[in-house]
Amino acid sequence: MKRFNELVVIVVFLMIIFAIPILSCFGKDKVWDFYEFRSMTQIEQVRNELSTQSLQSGALFQTLESYLSDQIFQRDAILASKTWLDLNIFQRPVVNDIYTGQKALVSANPDTGGNRNDLLATIQYFGYLNDLVTSYGGTLLIVNVPHQSSAFREEYPEYLEIDYTSMDQDNQWMAKTLETMGVPYLDMSSSLLPDYEKYYSHNDHHYNLFGAYETYLAVMERLTPVLGDLPIFTEDQFTWKELSEYDYYGSRNRKLYMLSPFPEHGVYYEEKNHLPFRRYDDNKETEATVFHIDEDAENPRINYSLYMNGDNPKTRIETDREELPDLLIFGDSFTNAFETFAYHSFNTMTSLDFRYYEGETLTHYIMENRPDAVVCIKDNTSFYNLSGMGARYGQR
Repeated sequence: MKRFNELVVIVVFLMIIFAIPILSCFGKDKVWDFYEFRSMTQIEQVRNELSTQSLQSGALFQTLESYLSDQIFQRDAILASKTWLDLNIFQRPVVNDIYTGQKALVSANPDTGGNRNDLLATIQYFGYLNDLVTSYGGTLLIVNVPHQSSAFREEYPEYLEIDYTSMDQDNQWMAKTLETMGVPYLDMSSSLLPDYEKYYSHNDHHYNLFGAYETYLAVMERLTPVLGDLPIFTEDQFTWKELSEYDYYGSRNRKLYMLSPFPEHGVYYEEKNHLPFRRYDDNKETEATVFHIDEDAENPRINYSLYMNGDNPKTRIETDREELPDLLIFGDSFTNAFETFAYHSFNTMTSLDFRYYEGETLTHYIMENRPDAVVCIKDNTSFYNLSGMGARYGQR
C-alpha cells in the first residue's frame, strides 16, 4: 500500500510537470500583462531567433526561456498565490519590489537623487525655455511635485537605508539656481508634504486628485498676477465624488496583484455648472470628458488612468473663451490629474507628453504657437534627466 501511494504521488507529480508546459503551448499567447505592466514575449520572437548565430550566442535559449516564463499556464494565478503567501504567511516586508508600510505601499528601491551635472543640464534648459517664452511676452513656470515614495519617506525602516538627503539638497540648489536665473519655480513640498496622507495615493506612485487640486490652486496663484484676473475653479463650483463601488488599481497595488491592505477608491468631481469644451487627442476630436471609466467592462480597473484617460502624446481642450489666455503643459504623468482642473481657467489647454509625442520639439512648438503660459509639471525624481522634456537629438 505504501508503494502504491508513492507511485500515485510520482504519477501526479509527473502529470503536473508535463501538463503545465503542454497547456501553456496550446493556450493563446498573452500580449500584455496588466499586473507587471509590460509586454510579454511572443512565439514569433522565438522563431525570429532561429539561426545558427543565435544558437551559438545563446540568444535563442534566452528568448525561449523568457517565452516559457511569460506564457506559462495560469501565470498570473501562480504569481498572485506566491504574493499572497509572501505577504500573509511569510510576512515579508518587501514583496515584488514593494515595501508595505504602516500607511501606504511604497517602492522598496526609490530614486533618492542623481548626478548634479545632469540636474544642471535640466536647469540650463529651463533657462533657455524661459528666455524663449518671455521673448514674446509669455510666462514659464516650473513645478516640482514630490514623488509618492518621497512623500511617505517616514514609512521606511532604517534597515532599508532610504535616504533623501541628497535629493533634498539638490532640490534646494535647483530652486536657488533657478531664482538667480530669473526662472519662475514652484516647489509643492511645503504645500503637500505636511498632509501627505491626504494628498497622495496609498497604492499608487502619484498624488491623488486632492493633491492635484492643491497644485492647481498654487499654480494659479503664481500665474494670476502675471496673466491678469483668471477664473479659478473653486470648490464651491464642484462636488467631490468617490467611486466607492470600485477598488483602485494603483501601480503599487498592481505589483501585489491587488492584495494591498490599504483600501482606496478613485476620486473625481462633478461640476455644478458644466463648462462646455471640445477635446482633441493627437489632433482627433474625442469624447469631451476628463474622467474615464470603462463602464462596459465587467470589472472596471479604476487606476490613475481615470484622469484624462491616462498618458496621451498630445491633448488639447478648447473652451471658446477668446478673452482668456492659452496654456501649454508639459511634463510626466503628474500632469494628468492636474489637467482635469486647469482647463477651467484658460481659453485653450494643450498638454504634450514628450515620452510619447513624436512631433516637433518643445521649442519649435512654443515658437509656432506662442502660448501665454507654459507650465512644466514633473516629480522630484525626474529632473536629473532631460528625457521627456521636449528636446531630441541634441536639439532644443
